[in-house]
Amino acid sequence: MRRAPLGAARLRLARLVVIGIVMAAGLIAVAPAALAATTGHAAPGAPAARAVFAHAALASTQPADGSVVSTAPQQVSASFDQPVGIIANSLVVYSPTGQRVDDAQTIHVTPYEIAVDLLPGVGDGTYTAVWHVISADTHPVEGAFTFSVGAPSATHVGALLPASDAVVSGLFAAVRWLEYLCFALLGGGVAFLVICWPDGGGRKSVRTLVTASSLGLLLSTLLGLLLQGPYSAGDGLSQMFSGTLVRTTFQGSLGPASETRELMSLLAFGIASFLLPRLPAASPRGRQAAGVVWALLVTAIAGSWAVYDHASTGVQSPWGIPDDIIHLDAMALWIGGLAMLAGFALRGPGRHGGPGTAAVARAVPRFSAIALGCVIAIVASGAYQTWREVGTWGALFDTAYGRLILAKIAGLIALIALGYLARRLIQRGLPTAVALAGTGHLPLAAAQAGAGAGAGAGTADDRGGAVTVAVDTTPAGPGPAWEPAMRRLRTSVAAELAVAAVILAFTALLVNTATGREAYAPTVSASQAFNTGGPDGAGIVHVFADPARLGPNTIDVYFTTAGGHAFIPAQVTAQLYFAARNLGPLPVTLTRTAPGQYRAENATTTFTGQWTLQIIVRSDAFDETSVTFPVAIH
Repeated sequence: MRRAPLGAARLRLARLVVIGIVMAAGLIAVAPAALAATTGHAAPGAPAARAVFAHAALASTQPADGSVVSTAPQQVSASFDQPVGIIANSLVVYSPTGQRVDDAQTIHVTPYEIAVDLLPGVGDGTYTAVWHVISADTHPVEGAFTFSVGAPSATHVGALLPASDAVVSGLFAAVRWLEYLCFALLGGGVAFLVICWPDGGGRKSVRTLVTASSLGLLLSTLLGLLLQGPYSAGDGLSQMFSGTLVRTTFQGSLGPASETRELMSLLAFGIASFLLPRLPAASPRGRQAAGVVWALLVTAIAGSWAVYDHASTGVQSPWGIPDDIIHLDAMALWIGGLAMLAGFALRGPGRHGGPGTAAVARAVPRFSAIALGCVIAIVASGAYQTWREVGTWGALFDTAYGRLILAKIAGLIALIALGYLARRLIQRGLPTAVALAGTGHLPLAAAQAGAGAGAGAGTADDRGGAVTVAVDTTPAGPGPAWEPAMRRLRTSVAAELAVAAVILAFTALLVNTATGREAYAPTVSASQAFNTGGPDGAGIVHVFADPARLGPNTIDVYFTTAGGHAFIPAQVTAQLYFAARNLGPLPVTLTRTAPGQYRAENATTTFTGQWTLQIIVRSDAFDETSVTFPVAIH
């Protein structure tokens, strides 16, 4: 006779839920401190406005972009909205003839500001400064600005920003995919063994996969660390072992975080090597303790990505870190469990040395419930991250980052559909198959359905605390329904695993792509009625600003009457304001291009955020009015 308490499973589930809630609360509580420690947002010299984009944006320059100075400066500097990493050539200054006129030694003035000294003998004319820095999220960004000495002049500067190396960029994304895959196989695979299938820990092939995953995580992290230098600098593979680039990598957050991940992967290898052979004989309490230790280790490994990726910067960055950790943990638990099911647990007991049906019968329904929880966590955390990093529907459909998000969502929907089919197989085919196997360890669902009724009878005590199921404990081997049921389920799970690998590829591409919030720069288009108060002083002004990005922009201003005809103003002026820095009015030079139509070329914006464009229109010598338009600069 074997007693299977009804309340035990519920109690274990409740404990797991409580542990999950406590861990999530702890992550949220420490996130702001972790962010400050890893990204230095509280560093001296920080600009007044916090960064709202994942990648660094130019905040100001000295001399100012587009300005004319009477004498040549000794130093040129650029400030950003977040701490940045640099190399020797992060700030380069070219003369009007295209000759380099800086000393090739870019320095940090503050974590937010970089500078380079100019060589003696700088003459008059327009100079071009090119910057190339590494954002707080470890991705390279670049740009340029100009200033003139004495008076503006023509410039003859060639290609300013060298194209990134395609081989390095592609290999960098592939290595990140491998990191995620090994993390999922290691973290989720061992978690599956501890929670669902402890008997699998005794299999040599399972331990081989876990060992390979831990070493794969170690080596891929090391390779990613070496690739970060040439990836950030735009160099080729020949610079992988450059001492200067490696030192630059370790000055940012990626280097220390990657080094920590390497140590934790070795620790995970040691813990798994000790734990797995002992799992089959471990007590429930021992497995619970092992599960808590492993969960903390997996969460720490996930955090080693979250502290320097997109999650650590941008909108609501303190909460992006725990959200990203939850997303990565759920992903690992789901994919690692799928790999264990498809590769080992669902192989029939009569073939390839597979385990007994009873152990698998307990593991499969248990993992099915866990997978459902992982789906909920992935969807919820992914939705929040999408809002943080995309922000608008336009950015979701009109940027590379948004389209990758859509591809990832499509893959997740396919994965959920396959998971639903697998759950149907579990609910319909598995209990009957196990019942026919006659193992003596029937899941409760099979017993309640009447499976194996000829072998015994079930009774419940009058306190409702347990159900006693009497079965024949003589092993009879797998029944004829086992193999077909397992074959169908294994095929479904293998398909899930393949789709999950594709989703991981999209994730690897996402972390190397500018977020939708910063990449999305739609043309500003707005119209507003005006009335100067004089005769024939009413009309409509239409404004278009393109590309609405940091740096030079083109502003078109059209005037029409209410009937759609051209309105001819006596005079039009325009000026820009940036309230966040108390800038303005900054004059905008409008040139008439047609009756009632004006254009401003190179209207320069030096900060990202909300600007205000003011149009002052005069209809005659005495009557005028002004209208304002918000202009969002990315």
